[in-house]
Amino acid sequence: MNVNINPYNRLTGEVLYRPYIDNSNYINQKYYVKKVYYGPYIKTVVLPLECINSFGKGNSTGIKNTGENETKLLNSRVRSQRNCIQKAIHNFNGCQNLGFTTLTYAENMQDVKQANHQFKLFIKKIKYHFSKYKKNKYENLKYLVAYEYQKRGAVHFHIIFSEYTPNKIIRKYWPYGLNKNLPVKKGTNEFVSKYVAKYVVKAYSQEKWKNNYDLNTKAYRFSANCTDPVVKVGIIEMCEMELIASLKGTKHNFMFNNKDGYLMGVSIDSDWNKDYFWIK
Repeated sequence: MNVNINPYNRLTGEVLYRPYIDNSNYINQKYYVKKVYYGPYIKTVVLPLECINSFGKGNSTGIKNTGENETKLLNSRVRSQRNCIQKAIHNFNGCQNLGFTTLTYAENMQDVKQANHQFKLFIKKIKYHFSKYKKNKYENLKYLVAYEYQKRGAVHFHIIFSEYTPNKIIRKYWPYGLNKNLPVKKGTNEFVSKYVAKYVVKAYSQEKWKNNYDLNTKAYRFSANCTDPVVKVGIIEMCEMELIASLKGTKHNFMFNNKDGYLMGVSIDSDWNKDYFWIK
């Protein structure tokens, strides 16, 4: 799929800043472009196509992760948090009646598999409770749940619900301990999504997470009806100066350099309507 350099605000029609570049003075090369569309945002990663093709083939560019196990584990945690935040924003950013709930145990529950089983029953009971109503706004209830350990070792859950659930319903179907259940103010959905998503990395890094109860258990889970961000990939031919120009005016970006310090690629987070590289 081809990528166009078509930098304008797709919401207002305003042309974004793009300097004149005389391509005759520079050497063009092919770049791989990956775009992740999540909620109102886009993450764009641009890397030389030859680097992508060489991954797994003794790549000498220095981009591929060839570090020790601890480094790879840290990178995995960072990717997990990033993917969780993107998916959370993608699914909950547009909700008008978001709910944030914390479920705890009165007893010192440390078996996360048993706790997860009880959480699944809790969700089923809530859905069944509201299924008896003709106007059931909970029929397509979405959630993101992340578990964490308290200082005493007990498991507790942090949850984002796409619909705020009344306290009496939470108390009725979660009899194991106290709960904190709050409606989310309009305009703060993204903050709450990031707040819950941070427990993904926190759970991975906790020492107690390494106990036998946690084997093969993910630190977070989305409901089955949550959708993944849209991913598009393409190829573009341009010079290095055009790559540098794409960073103009961006607030959140990262530059990939090779071992000699030369710019190889970029990673840019932007609003969907201010997209420098456009994939139709």
